[in-house]
Amino acid sequence: MAGSRIHKLGTIFTRVEGLLKAGGMTERPLWYDVYAAFPPIQEPDYYRKAPVAPVRNHLLPREDTIRARFGREFGQGPVAENLLNPAQTSLCQRFVERYQELSRQRPELSEDALYEAVKEDFSTELSSGTGRAAHNSRRPAPT
Repeated sequence: MAGSRIHKLGTIFTRVEGLLKAGGMTERPLWYDVYAAFPPIQEPDYYRKAPVAPVRNHLLPREDTIRARFGREFGQGPVAENLLNPAQTSLCQRFVERYQELSRQRPELSEDALYEAVKEDFSTELSSGTGRAAHNSRRPAPT
């Protein structure tokens, strides 16, 4: 069934008003009189753009901002994660854990300096070949 595009042409109030005048509706909806008495300051319009609101970073946990930065810079990585194995941690999770550990050890460092230090740690760890295998063995697999 094809949909109607009438919702783009008028508000629900104008459409109900037209139906009432033409006899298409016999009873007025409960909200009709309230809307007529107190119309909105700005008429609802299908084509009106929503205002751009700034992102409220203070609502996000700090580790989410680290994850977002990691994702922008490195992506998801080439390895698919096995979500059924709790012993396997993702590269991003290990990066965040290392970041938090380093921030506790060296609180004088700025966020950018911490990120770069962890990035350097990971580059040496991954190039030496101790990356995934060393971190997957810290918890036993479920039986």
